Amino acid sequence: MKFTKKILANGLTVLHEQREVPVTTVMLGTRFGAINEKENEKGIAHFIEHLCFKGTEKRTTLQIAAELEKVGGNLNAFTSEEETAYHVKLP
Repeated sequence: MKFTKKILANGLTVLHEQREVPVTTVMLGTRFGAINEKENEKGIAHFIEHLCFKGTEKRTTLQIAAELEKVGGNLNAFTSEEETAYHVKLP
């Protein structure tokens, strides 16, 4: 496996792995999780993660899921103590 790492001018870190399989995963991760929340904010990172699955002004939650699933894709996310991440896997 060969990994490439590039840090963009805006500070965004992009990691890429060249693989010999017909599947790709794209993940957006943030260094913000439960550990970063103040006492009166507990649960906000996880709440915001769930809001990202509520659709947009132009597409409903079901439309987004249907577009991904009709090509064999899957969309998911997680929040941990130190990070929140969203990922989509597609053939």
